[in-house]
Amino acid sequence: TDVAGFFDKKKFDVAGRRLTLNDIENSVIRPTFNEPLIHFGLVCAARSCPPLVPQLYTASNVRSLLAKNATNYLANASQNSFDPSTGKLMVSKIFEWYIVDFGGTNEGIRAFVEKHAPSTMAASLKEANGVSVGFKEYDWTLNGK
Repeated sequence: TDVAGFFDKKKFDVAGRRLTLNDIENSVIRPTFNEPLIHFGLVCAARSCPPLVPQLYTASNVRSLLAKNATNYLANASQNSFDPSTGKLMVSKIFEWYIVDFGGTNEGIRAFVEKHAPSTMAASLKEANGVSVGFKEYDWTLNGK
């Protein structure tokens, strides 16, 4: 974010096309793969983003690495949390911005979190009735790593 236009103006040569990073994510990867786990691998390195994975994604490990990163991110209470006493699921703004990728509804978000959250959080969500979903503020500060 310190480089003006880095995500939406600077273009790169990709398979014979000139694309921005936002083009690659939103015009190529998201519509091609229709997989919400991509949001746990394509990150901008802000403090509120899922962590960068220091491994190479390959055809054989991409799904498991993305799922593992989703679980690790959901375990970060500063970004995502569930309070069983109030039924309030507070998640990253990523879920709000890309709600269509999570089924288009708060129930879709809940289902994704139940599936990928650490076991304690997932079990609490499964037992809860009347869960409401809210979104945490996003910290765009560079994560410093």
